[in-house]
Amino acid sequence: MNALNTIERVLQTDLLLGDLMIIPERGATDTEILEEQTQVGRAFSAVHRQLLSRWNGIGLEVVRFFGCGSNVGEVGRLADFQIDFEFGVEGAIVIGSDASGFAYLEGGDGRIYSFDTDGGTVKELAVDLNDFVDRVLFGPDAADFAGEDWLEEVRKNGLVE
Repeated sequence: MNALNTIERVLQTDLLLGDLMIIPERGATDTEILEEQTQVGRAFSAVHRQLLSRWNGIGLEVVRFFGCGSNVGEVGRLADFQIDFEFGVEGAIVIGSDASGFAYLEGGDGRIYSFDTDGGTVKELAVDLNDFVDRVLFGPDAADFAGEDWLEEVRKNGLVE
């Protein structure tokens, strides 16, 4: 699977509350993506560009991925959410966040990390954005992300055995 297919599957289930989601009506244009890359100081991974091209950021109740350009609305603009902090991860940019105070980083090599904005701890979570969405958020390692109850909900909705 890949992140986009997994997100599409999730959106077809009752796993997430519709009132707590932000689903942009359009994806980012190539021009918006290029401008945002300039703003954050590096190119986005291929998977990240695909997500931005499809939804231009997306809020999925448990995690929000930021979008491109000044008209992204509630999902938030990538350039506005960059954190001035030495993460110890080469080329790291903030690509998303959650309500519990974690920011999600994509390293220059595409690896995904969590950053605890309260404690400053950085932890590697996945080899890339596909792995993060497919395995960590909505897959077999969902308990590591949000606990056993979350994994059970993921299972109930047929996203993992």
